[in-house]
Amino acid sequence: MEVPRAEDDPQFLLTIRDAIIKSRQPGGTPFDAVQIHCCSGITPDPALWEALADARPSHLEMNTGWDETCNYDGLSQVQPPWDLKSMYLAAYEGDGSWEWGLEPPTAQQHSFPACYACLETLVLDYPSGHYLYFYPEGGATNLRSLTVLENDSVTVFARTVDCNPKLVETLRSVALGCFIPDEGRSVRRMKRFFKEAKGLINLELAMGDVKLFPENSAELELGDESLHQQQEEEEEEQSETGPSTVVEVVLLSESNDGEVGPSVPHHISPVPFGPGEGENNEDGISGEYEDEDDDDDEDYEDEDDDDEDYEDGDGDGDDDDDDDDDDNYDDDDDAYDDEEVPTYIGLPDVLPNTLQHFSLRGPANSIMLKELDEWIVRARDPSWLTNLQTIAFRLINPVQGKTASIVHLTEKEKEELKRKIDDLLNIFRQRSPPVEVVEPRLLAQLRYPLAF
Repeated sequence: MEVPRAEDDPQFLLTIRDAIIKSRQPGGTPFDAVQIHCCSGITPDPALWEALADARPSHLEMNTGWDETCNYDGLSQVQPPWDLKSMYLAAYEGDGSWEWGLEPPTAQQHSFPACYACLETLVLDYPSGHYLYFYPEGGATNLRSLTVLENDSVTVFARTVDCNPKLVETLRSVALGCFIPDEGRSVRRMKRFFKEAKGLINLELAMGDVKLFPENSAELELGDESLHQQQEEEEEEQSETGPSTVVEVVLLSESNDGEVGPSVPHHISPVPFGPGEGENNEDGISGEYEDEDDDDDEDYEDEDDDDEDYEDGDGDGDDDDDDDDDDNYDDDDDAYDDEEVPTYIGLPDVLPNTLQHFSLRGPANSIMLKELDEWIVRARDPSWLTNLQTIAFRLINPVQGKTASIVHLTEKEKEELKRKIDDLLNIFRQRSPPVEVVEPRLLAQLRYPLAF
């Protein structure tokens, strides 16, 4: 149910209260979700939180639109407290303030009030690593699914697991979307978490040096019609929900001339160019070589960043020294800590045996061409990923952007890459029991965590 906007209804708050009261009367359907769009730093204000108090949803969704931040702290004043199970927050800024060198990590400033500590599912879209890592007062105690997409996603993830030591025990599903190289300390901390996770079942990674992945099914790069049909069926299945009621609050801001803002704050990424602006992705490689022609995304401005040449490895020339690197995680004098490194290398050595579903969408470049040798070696080891049920593995050619000079693979290298991916996936298919090969979910779909 969409609540009338304040400008359309002077009794805006009374309308919300009346709708909630009716939902709790005999025959009414209780609210299970609240969506608040176009928040700003001061909204939702105390009056709106008070009006929503008796909704008591299990899911909260807040989208900051163009303002980049919102008053999510206001939920701490709501009585009776909501028993929230899940939250989606599209914002850049938050109430955290990461302090370099402060030890232990649990001494860092809390970024969320205690009312968010019992969340089971969390999606952070476009967050800042400095302000919007997830660290509620008292620490996260029951988080089972964590999705972090865009901007400083790896840094946000690294700092979140640092501040909340229980996550190594509780997390069952992780999805990360990172399209720029990240600082070495964060990449290393991410890998250490994967290696130490006790019950991680589902891991979805969309990573690269530039943003090169389609947002939605309109941009699906697959050529096989049956896969298109499969994707549509999956989208329809995801859209089917049981009886529920949603209270949707749309707030208007001066910054967008009275118009409802974008669905996500796409402007907040610090990089200026997106490959959707007249550029095309050329090749998608997932066991088959295919030409792809991505349409411009109507809802998002894809971001690109200057591409750099990287040596294979973890930035120090040695992929086998992850444990030694981890010991220096907080050493600010280590130049590697601040060096930006690819986020997608060295993964075979850190994936936990608990994984049942793994998905990687990455760049088809010379780094991955060499990395695939290690993937194949590990896949042939029957003791590696023994519980794996499905695997999605797709590499896409980088885009030649206005601010990036990216060296594409030669035709010969593309064929070699294709052959290696075929070999890798066939090894999984021939396991006993066989591992099902599937397609990675689209970027827009990653915003909807999988049930597990």
